[in-house]
Amino acid sequence: MGRCERAVSSAAILAVAILAVGASAASAVGASAVLRAPRTAGVGQAVSVRATGLIAGRYALTLVSDAHPVRGASCVARLSATRATSRGSVTLHGTIPRELTCYQGSAISLGKVATRAGGYHLVVAEPTAPAGFDARGSYARSPLQITG
Repeated sequence: MGRCERAVSSAAILAVAILAVGASAASAVGASAVLRAPRTAGVGQAVSVRATGLIAGRYALTLVSDAHPVRGASCVARLSATRATSRGSVTLHGTIPRELTCYQGSAISLGKVATRAGGYHLVVAEPTAPAGFDARGSYARSPLQITG
C-alpha cells in the first residue's frame, strides 16, 4: 500500500469513527424520557409519577386537559413543586384538583374550569410559565383518564 492509499484509508477510518461517535452522542442527547404514571384517577385523588431518562434540571408535574376552550388555549394545573433530577430521574407527587386554569399562550389567564371526567395528560417538564415549559429540558407525558 502506497503513502497516498494509506492516507486515504486513514481518512476513511477517521471519518467512520467521527460519524459513529457523533451518532452515539446524538442518540444520547435525543434519548426519550420515560414517564411511569397512573392511567386513571379521580378528582381529589393523590397521584405519583416517576420520570427517567431526563436531562439534568428542575422538573414539575402538571395536569393538562385534552379539551381546549378556544383555539390556542390550554387548561392546566401544576400538581407539584419543582424538584431536581437525581441521576436523570425524578419522582413527583400531587393531587388531582377540582379546577384547572386556562391560559392563552403560556401565561395569559382566561379563567378557571372545573376538572371533569374525560381525557387529560400528566406532564413532567421544566416549567417556565404557568402553561409553558423549557424546550432545553426533557419533556415526558402520559395519558390520564379522569373518572367521575
